[in-house]
Amino acid sequence: MDISIIICSYNTCTLIRDCLNSIFENTLEVDFEVSVVDNNSSDNTVAMIREEFPQVKLIANTENKGFAKANNQAAKLSMADYVMFLNPDTKLRNNAVKILVDFVRSSDAPIAGALLFGEDGKKTHSFGHLHTIKSLICTQTPLKYLFKKERIFYNSYEQKFSHEPFEVEYITGADLVIKRNVLQELGYFSEKFFMYFEDTHLGFMARKCGYKAFLVPQAEIYHFEGKSKLPKKQLKALESKFLYYKLCYGILGYLPVLLMMPKYLKFWFKAKN
Repeated sequence: MDISIIICSYNTCTLIRDCLNSIFENTLEVDFEVSVVDNNSSDNTVAMIREEFPQVKLIANTENKGFAKANNQAAKLSMADYVMFLNPDTKLRNNAVKILVDFVRSSDAPIAGALLFGEDGKKTHSFGHLHTIKSLICTQTPLKYLFKKERIFYNSYEQKFSHEPFEVEYITGADLVIKRNVLQELGYFSEKFFMYFEDTHLGFMARKCGYKAFLVPQAEIYHFEGKSKLPKKQLKALESKFLYYKLCYGILGYLPVLLMMPKYLKFWFKAKN
């Protein structure tokens, strides 16, 4: 088996139907399997997959275990050479799976991702810089006005584009392909994260171990990412960011937590009211 495509779902019936159709329509000349781990959806997701996609390996959880733990469930059962984590709100534009498998197989980089496009057809967040204490200070605190060049650098990095594969610091978890043995070595996604920043943390651990990640622009995928800015969503993202800094930087990681505390309190009060 070349690759296991793993999708974590939660109340995404319509989106995941389109996602699965795009996989089976566009993925050619590569031996693949698809696993869906459903986090106790209250919509018709599980019944729809059982009826319309009997070839999909379905794990129906009886509780919402979060993104990291659910993806790990299927990844630990995989016997394929490669694992692809794919969001349910994505659609393949071309034979992206084979393109990514071929690239990782022929290069010394065990991690790769596709070029993502938003609903408007424009390039969207596909990769990025790893979050560091310096990048936080230069972009997210009042001190950012003292670091104009650095702020421009960090904010413009994700806009970088090349027609050839190029190295990046991490690939977003929306479409991450990784060698299975490397994923095992890294310990899979940290299950300390419920959602958000588990992909960034995996990228941090990969670079710490000397592994490279590449963006492969020939592979193209739509990502219909949610545009909501709900306080609870922002609060959860910020809490995961706190955890990321603590796991990656130890005691120094508490400095970013202190710097971001005013923003945390703002979202906390909004979410409670």
